[in-house]
Order: sequence, then C-alpha cells, then structure tokens
Amino acid sequence: MTPTDILRRAVAYLAGTACLWRVLDACLDAFRANGAPLATAFLCAVLGPLGVGLLCMHRLARRIAASLCLLVAIMLPVGAINPFSAMELEPAAPSLASILLWLVPAVVGLIIMAWALDPPRQLQK
Repeated sequence: MTPTDILRRAVAYLAGTACLWRVLDACLDAFRANGAPLATAFLCAVLGPLGVGLLCMHRLARRIAASLCLLVAIMLPVGAINPFSAMELEPAAPSLASILLWLVPAVVGLIIMAWALDPPRQLQK
C-alpha cells in the first residue's frame, strides 16, 4: 500500500465520519424540536449515503466528495471577500489580512483534500 493510498483512506474515513456525525447531529436536533424537519430529511438523504460510501471507499462517493470540496474551495473566497457582507459589518469589518489568514489555509486544505480523495489517473503506456 502506497503512502497515497494511506492518505486517500484516511481522508475518506475522516470525511465519511464527518458526514455521518452531521446526520446524527441533525437528527438529534430534529428530535429536540430545534431543527427543521425538511432540512433534516435532506441531510439524511444526501449526507447519509455519502458518508457510508466514503467509509466503504466507493469511487463515486469519493468523486462526489472531491467535487464538493472543490466547489467549497471556489465559493468560500467569494463569500468571505464580498462587499455586501462587508457592508453589514461596516463598523467592525475585519481587515483583508485577517480574512486571508484563515481563508488561504482553508482553500489549500480543501484542494489537497479533493486531490487525496480523487487523484488523477496514471496514463497507460
């Protein structure tokens, strides 16, 4: 087993456990009447099979999780550096340096996670 395979399994297990933990948390919130039942049903229908698929190392689940990581890596800077959200925080708006301090490592981590979940295939010669 190569180090890339070990990294792929570790990231898939971590992401699968996080998906299933979020499903459990949403169900507990719904039973305590704190959460919305429709959102809970949606989370259970989407994240439940994704989490199980990641724990079983299914290729489609890893591909979907990698796509979601790339989508979040693209959308996160758009939401963080947004003039409309800065207008809401006008008196105490954070500086660009403080936003970039957490944003750059988060985006780099998401891109590495996407690569680890679904690395490019080797070309056959």
